[in-house]
Amino acid sequence: MHYWYLDEIIRVFFLGLIDTQTLFGFFKKLPHPLWVLDCVEKLQASLESVIEAGQHQTTLDIHRICPIVPIVRFLELFKRNLTGEAKLRAERCWEELATDTIRTIIAGGEFIMESASRGELMYAPMDNHANKETRPVFTWADASYQHHGNTQERWKIIPVHETSNCFLIQNVKFGEYLYATFRSRPGREQSRVNLWRRQYNFDDDEKDMFYWQLVPLSRENRQVFALYNCYENEFLYAPDAFCDSKRRFVRTAQEKMVSIPQREWRLIPQL
Repeated sequence: MHYWYLDEIIRVFFLGLIDTQTLFGFFKKLPHPLWVLDCVEKLQASLESVIEAGQHQTTLDIHRICPIVPIVRFLELFKRNLTGEAKLRAERCWEELATDTIRTIIAGGEFIMESASRGELMYAPMDNHANKETRPVFTWADASYQHHGNTQERWKIIPVHETSNCFLIQNVKFGEYLYATFRSRPGREQSRVNLWRRQYNFDDDEKDMFYWQLVPLSRENRQVFALYNCYENEFLYAPDAFCDSKRRFVRTAQEKMVSIPQREWRLIPQL
């Protein structure tokens, strides 16, 4: 198979002209598993280039973000029926992509989410809620705090669809989902971030408020991501504003308002 053709498919994908489901459908129609692995390896190389470029830029092209979780899931299923050289190549590629963070997402495991620039954990309070529908979210700014497995600050990152780079973020303690909204926003450049306290079916026009994209930011630390809200087109971050002496509000903000370090969240798997 001509490599220029593989390059063109990958290029078209990163331009957003085809989606992940279409790309995987193309992979499945290739006549030989080694051709599929050629494509996946080129996709992986392109992903590395995007991450490398992003480390040296002040802006991120959200449309060029490669969906790592769907790729790892695809490889996990694809390699089961392989043998010989193809099996070895698929295993090697899977090992390189399937970090502990990615494997935990696929397995439905739990995380703590730490603002990398501040070293503060995101958590949901027991009783600090403004109404029957919402619960605010904070980071804990008190350096002396030890979490010791407190489920208020444990989260699940749940794929919306097996071929999508969109995720729901669920608090383990309350079973409630994280969302961002412009309503009653504290400033023109920020949106509030809350948990929705009622049952939600994710079938209306505002469901994207609950959808987050994972944006890898570092080749050296694969636990570090930006979290991009698909409804507000804003990034999750912990601003300077405090709620009180021990807690800081969590918000989303437009790209121009927050630096890449401010957007960095460390997703730490919990056993």
